[in-house]
Amino acid sequence: PVAIYYGTLGFFEIPLNLSTSLIGSIALGIAVDDTVHYLARFNLEARRLGDETEATVATLKSVIRPVSWTTLGLVLGFLSFLLAETKSQQQFGVLAAFTMAVAWFLELTLSPALSSRLRLVTLWDLVSLDLGEHPERQIPLLDGLRPRQARIFALMANRPRAGKATHSCQPRINCPS
Repeated sequence: PVAIYYGTLGFFEIPLNLSTSLIGSIALGIAVDDTVHYLARFNLEARRLGDETEATVATLKSVIRPVSWTTLGLVLGFLSFLLAETKSQQQFGVLAAFTMAVAWFLELTLSPALSSRLRLVTLWDLVSLDLGEHPERQIPLLDGLRPRQARIFALMANRPRAGKATHSCQPRINCPS
């Protein structure tokens, strides 16, 4: 949103002064808050569902209303600066409202697009979904390992991707089907 904000300043030939230069940092500080909420929720959903694409949909469903309402409140609050007597305050309000609207749009489009391609779910998370909170207690291979050691072992393993066949046997060796 900040790059779009400064691009808008240049496009409309709005001079960079004290109030216009502050808007970028203020908007960035406020917009980051929504992004942090989105990513925290995405992390929870990805680990709960075991799939990043499903987690993106679930996260959007849960954050779209609160993010939209808070952004609407912020935009209306900044637009109230239009009632100010000085032009710099009016300009501050309009530009800040515009930047918050851009940040909202990017939060609901760019963040989900990027997060759906992230790979946060590990083999350990998938095993935990099936076996419960302490899978190391139920897997004989991990017997004798402390929980942290078992998790590190699982995290170092290769997680197969959906649609890709993975087989650990060599082509020349007869493997059981």
